[in-house]
Amino acid sequence: EYGGKVHLFMLRKVHLFLATLALHHVHCGPRVPIILDHDGGYDDFICLVLILADPEVDLLGVTVTGADSLLEPAGLLTRKILALFNRSDVPVALSSCQGTNPFPLEWRLGAVQLDALPLFNQKGHGSDDVPHVPVKASAQRFLAELLSGQTRPVTVVATGPLSNLAWIVRHAPKAQSMLDRVYWMGGAFQVPGNVDPALAHLPPDHTDGSAEWNSFWDPAAVATVWDSSIPLTVVPLDATNMVPITSQFRYNFKYDSLFSQAVGTVYSFTAGWKLKTGREYFAWDVLTVACFRSPELCKLQEVRTRVISSGRSQGRTLFAECDGDVNDSERHTCGAIDSRRTKTVSACFAVNATGFYEHVLRAVDAY
Repeated sequence: EYGGKVHLFMLRKVHLFLATLALHHVHCGPRVPIILDHDGGYDDFICLVLILADPEVDLLGVTVTGADSLLEPAGLLTRKILALFNRSDVPVALSSCQGTNPFPLEWRLGAVQLDALPLFNQKGHGSDDVPHVPVKASAQRFLAELLSGQTRPVTVVATGPLSNLAWIVRHAPKAQSMLDRVYWMGGAFQVPGNVDPALAHLPPDHTDGSAEWNSFWDPAAVATVWDSSIPLTVVPLDATNMVPITSQFRYNFKYDSLFSQAVGTVYSFTAGWKLKTGREYFAWDVLTVACFRSPELCKLQEVRTRVISSGRSQGRTLFAECDGDVNDSERHTCGAIDSRRTKTVSACFAVNATGFYEHVLRAVDAY
């Protein structure tokens, strides 16, 4: 019996090795250079696996912010996942940015839980012998240096707050010029925000609940990016609300692909999310990666938008103006007098939900 288990383990390692070769060598055209800027939630790590499974993407580096996570565990788990998929060459940097509105502590423990899983602690990949350490520079400085050293524009997929990118805008104009586009999961336009003062342990007068969490964590950073010339594609709650993570979807992941096993295992930890928070768990960050790689899944629309950076509506995103076709019941989504920052963004307001679920399952089942 023991010999059979060893044989199965070796077969899986050989399969992963061959898959890695395929990912690096089968695709003949130029790969898309990207940087993943995440904040350590469950779906952030799923995004990392999806990116690693994509043969057309060249992952240059990963930056981690301790927003929806504890920073050190999130950074360590990021490195373990990279090592598991034979990508220890990808540098990982930890942000020193601090938001003004912290996520609830009980929400931030996901990386700690996932870090304890046997899947991410196979021999050679444990916390004592993970093959590489994060870079010494802070994530924001590392991001500036990495971008400045590129010879072609780079896409940043930001699945957390915009703090690191805001630092780039303020301090590194050369690095900003190397940004091809930023895909950001954040904001809420025609739907309510997801910040609940009670769940966030905040006084009722601190927020009116109109903001989305990635925006609420650091509203000043959102305002800074809105003031910049960075090309921005936004995947707001308007779109992510259309793709809940259901039990049926979780059951479709398989164990004969390590990519599929990793994603399915992480998603299993979201099963009790509604019991814990009173809200459904949606494919927030994963939809953002899917829209980046398969734009046909998302109906994108160029819209002029505003952001409110202070007061009870801090972090709220709105349309900068409304035309005569807007119903009175929807006029609350139009810009308020005190929100002065405007930016034209490409935003996703509709999703091919069936196509999205199929896209994710197909992406991780390919190798």
